[in-house]
Amino acid sequence: MPIYCVSENTFYQEAPAELRTFYGVPETAILYAVKDVESIRPFACHKCGARHYMVIHQYRLRYSQNLFGMVTYIIVVRFKCTYCGTTITVIPCFAHCNHVYDAQAISTCLGYLIATGHVLRKIDGVPVCPSWWLQQRWYKDFRYGIGFGNPSSEEMSRYMSHQRRQSVLLHKNYVRMEAYPPTERNPSLHHGLRVAMPLLVK
Repeated sequence: MPIYCVSENTFYQEAPAELRTFYGVPETAILYAVKDVESIRPFACHKCGARHYMVIHQYRLRYSQNLFGMVTYIIVVRFKCTYCGTTITVIPCFAHCNHVYDAQAISTCLGYLIATGHVLRKIDGVPVCPSWWLQQRWYKDFRYGIGFGNPSSEEMSRYMSHQRRQSVLLHKNYVRMEAYPPTERNPSLHHGLRVAMPLLVK
């Protein structure tokens, strides 16, 4: 199961023309690639703790869509621990783990629904792209992730403000970095890139 990490936008730059041609990205679209792979290479494996065993496993094209439908393409890098086989995928900080819409779009829609009880339809007269069904699904997943019965809007807003935008909505088989106890076995748990990691079976 891949681990999702986040890196600052400063690690990314617009990709050169040859990469755009190789991946078949149109000229009108934005394409980001990592400036220097070494700057985002994890120091150690989160699972086995092995240091200096993380090798480049794959370059993969993914896209992220904003609130109004503009698509940004990203060449993400996956690393693999040659000791235990665990893979780690590094994504830029504007993307959201396991979701097509970016972190800003999801946070905006969730915040509006929590505050008003209604789905977001327009901003300054411009329609937003996420459908009412998808926004309701995000809300349902968010409430499930909180893990308690019938929270008030104030409780949900407070909970959301303490989460990283890139991992507001996580699949149930993931836990947040802050919720995982640091141990000597996992020396890289507090790596600055990490946003989400898989739940390890004890």
